[in-house]
Amino acid sequence: MNKKNINNLFLSNSKEEILRKGLELHSEGKIKEAAEYYQFFLEKGFIDHRVLINYGVIKKQERNLKDAIAFFTK
Repeated sequence: MNKKNINNLFLSNSKEEILRKGLELHSEGKIKEAAEYYQFFLEKGFIDHRVLINYGVIKKQERNLKDAIAFFTK
């Protein structure tokens, strides 16, 4: 999903809907798409422990340990 589609989702849905969709995609194994939702969620200034942990796990799997640690410690 590209930024435009995510922005359209944000305009028509709540913070909770964006969170739900990201978690759903992650549980379905659609990691890249889930990461886009998590990133968008965080860029909007929203904070949720599930997003921070899951996005940290994705960063760890990408071997980006610096970012992973940053998300785990927020």
